[in-house]
Amino acid sequence: MPKRIQFWIFLDGGLYHFKVRILTLDSDTLVLPADQQTLYDDWLSIGNSENKTISVGDTQVPVNIISYYDKLRDFRFNSKDMQMQFDMPFDWNMSRLNKTNIFVHQEITVPRSNDFAAKRSYSATVNGINISKSVMLDNSNSQKDIIHIMLPKNQIIQIADQINKSGQASSGLMKFTLQPGIGSMKGSMGPMSSSSSMAPMS
Repeated sequence: MPKRIQFWIFLDGGLYHFKVRILTLDSDTLVLPADQQTLYDDWLSIGNSENKTISVGDTQVPVNIISYYDKLRDFRFNSKDMQMQFDMPFDWNMSRLNKTNIFVHQEITVPRSNDFAAKRSYSATVNGINISKSVMLDNSNSQKDIIHIMLPKNQIIQIADQINKSGQASSGLMKFTLQPGIGSMKGSMGPMSSSSSMAPMS
């Protein structure tokens, strides 16, 4: 008997929530009773890449940002503090986070030949909370720095606890800052493929 196979094509990056219910078995006419229908409720994260330009002194510096969790929004650059700022939609509900496999990963690429990259180290915050220990620097490329902000589940839950107590959770945003400073781990990281860097949720 011929089988139908459904293919999904994701044209845009971001966080997708999908629900799939198995209604039939073996044939289209053999509909399962409601209590025997299997429901799959899950999330899928597709990397989203954006190109930006920041003004560092008199130099226009191209920046590439890849978010492996959800689409970023409201990118801006404070030239006085030399600080990139960008937001990402995020549900800070503690119950959801505790029962979900989650990993947030942002990848920022900047050329080395400018003052932003001169210190060869970076610091970062999420919603005002210092996360510099979660910043990793891949300096294997002689022309550019690839900066990874990587937040595992236990750290996200710690941050969420503070954010819920402070009342920031209602914004529904994870607010990032990145700037030159002490805190990132220098060293050559192996290349990270998009498949291994996504934020799986189940």
